[in-house]
Amino acid sequence: MIQNPMTALAGKPNSGKTSLFNALTGLNQKVGNFAGVTVDKASGKMETPTGQQIPIIDLPGTYSLFPKSEDEAVTAEILSLPSHPDYPDQVLVVADAMALRNSLLLCSQIMDTGIPCALVVNMTDLLEKSGKKIDFALLTKILEIPVFPISVQTGFGIPPLREYLSKPFSSGKSFGTEFNLPENQSTSAEDTTPYQKFLQWVKRSQKGSAHEFDISESAMIQDMLNRYEKIDHVIEQITQNDIQKKPAKIQQADRWLTHPIWGYIIFLIALTFMFQAIFAWAEKPMEWIEYLFSEAGAWIAQYIPEGHLRDLTQNGILSGIGGIIVFVPQIAFLYLFIAILEESGYMARVVFLMDRIMCRFGLNGRSIIPLIGGMACAIPSIMSARGIPDRKERLITILVTPLMSCSARIPVYTLLISLVIPEQYFLGIINLRGIIMLGLYLLGFGMALIVAFVLKNRLQKNESHPFVLELPLYRIPSIKNIFLTVAHKCKAFVWEAGKIIMIISIALWFLVSFGPEEKRQRIIDQYEVAKSTANSEEASVELETRMQADLLEVSYAGYLGKGIEPLIRPLGFDWKIGIGLIASFAAREVFVGTMATLYASSDASENSLTLKQQMQLEVFQDDGTPVYTLATGIALILFYAFAMQCMSTLAITKRETGTWKWPLFMLVYLTVLAW
Repeated sequence: MIQNPMTALAGKPNSGKTSLFNALTGLNQKVGNFAGVTVDKASGKMETPTGQQIPIIDLPGTYSLFPKSEDEAVTAEILSLPSHPDYPDQVLVVADAMALRNSLLLCSQIMDTGIPCALVVNMTDLLEKSGKKIDFALLTKILEIPVFPISVQTGFGIPPLREYLSKPFSSGKSFGTEFNLPENQSTSAEDTTPYQKFLQWVKRSQKGSAHEFDISESAMIQDMLNRYEKIDHVIEQITQNDIQKKPAKIQQADRWLTHPIWGYIIFLIALTFMFQAIFAWAEKPMEWIEYLFSEAGAWIAQYIPEGHLRDLTQNGILSGIGGIIVFVPQIAFLYLFIAILEESGYMARVVFLMDRIMCRFGLNGRSIIPLIGGMACAIPSIMSARGIPDRKERLITILVTPLMSCSARIPVYTLLISLVIPEQYFLGIINLRGIIMLGLYLLGFGMALIVAFVLKNRLQKNESHPFVLELPLYRIPSIKNIFLTVAHKCKAFVWEAGKIIMIISIALWFLVSFGPEEKRQRIIDQYEVAKSTANSEEASVELETRMQADLLEVSYAGYLGKGIEPLIRPLGFDWKIGIGLIASFAAREVFVGTMATLYASSDASENSLTLKQQMQLEVFQDDGTPVYTLATGIALILFYAFAMQCMSTLAITKRETGTWKWPLFMLVYLTVLAW
């Protein structure tokens, strides 16, 4: 008997598989990559009442074990090859009660692999509301595997499932449909299922042309038709009505939400509300965070003696980290709205709706998933493009995804918008700053389409693939599932950004705090003489502030910023902005921490001004004109909207394309476009 058997969750997209994973594992989970590939791997442990830890892995969603994308190929390989490091001891096949026919196709294939499995039929609450019924006892008898009717939304059926998972599964019968390869297609002695034979061909076909092999698309289609013939017979026995037909209310809603005119208007209204809420709802939490970091700075000043250690802690680490943490509320609200759109089923309608536009620009509806995901982070979005079968469409999607305004840009946008855009309201509720933020997201999307259209006519055309999408039923989002999603996304953002910012902040502190000693000492001596003759405390404080500004200018950071100033001065940027641009190549959000570090070093007064107030007072040294005018602020916002300032995105692009050609192309074209 296997102790703590590895359990895999398999199911088609929108079946509630990930929601079930969250319900079983709670916060006891982690995210990584499957061995040898860049596909996301979510794994966790379910704790039983006896304290037993059951490992659970959430496999990528797939409609069948005949894969059409890299994500689906990972699931097919794991469930077909016992030698795979993630090969499970048992499988939970998660099905949608309102679309059981399609889910049973995958279930039938997994049954034929010989892995012990059970069927979990989710969304039974929706089934009950529709007045339709499934004879689950009869389904169990027919399939000869355990069947669990559940509702993740309401919690129905979860306790019995937890109890069952604590015991090893027993093997059920094979579904009985064979997939026959041509006689001349060689197989190894290890192959014992039709899927192992099929996957052996898949691996080879990825290295060359599919036409080099004798397997045919018609053979796979015939296999599925044979299965569906049996499945339809099963469905006929366990139901007395058509559970596949969508209710009239859902059909009516789809007529509006996918309408060629009203559908876009509704989507635009949803986006407008989302960005208005991000500004309005996050304002108070941001103020609380700013207060906490201000108090932390005051505590450091009291208990750490004056010197390099206090300066590093206060102006390096604390200023840099605080400059990012303060924007977590806005990022959390962005992830919240995206999770609600996905959980409710509306995101699938957006994908279907946008296919009408995307196909004209060399893309298809599948591309909208990475593009919308790019509003959170380009890195997982670029990886999600693996679901696009056509290589040309996939490459174009990868190359234009960084144009979508990601969450890392939110701190930069928020700082600069609040700096140069007045806080005005239209009709008493519409915030001008929120409109500007929405405009930046629409601008990124529009530019992504323009660039995609240009690339469409420059890249070699591949075989086109039809766009097929199953629209899920609408459902009330699970509060727990949304909470877990937002919590993990924010945790990952803060942790990944925090590590980078910690390193960058310490490096920047060194660069702004040190420089040629002779020049620094000369400035210090001059101001010490001046302060000794100052006739008031205010004059002394002013001289100290001016001294810090002059010391910053002769620091290593000052020389670095001035080195690139001739390139950026035509844009209205000074050398301090230049330092921020260089530092933000590590991650865009580092710009805010960099500005906080730079201006913290130049402000020695006890009642320190906020970062925004200090930036508003900044002037060019040669003519005394303000640096952050409306024109400069807009120029800097647009630069960050288009520039490729994220080394991690370049690295993941190289990993996904297998060459440095496309990351370098991305870096050059986006930098030139931004300038």
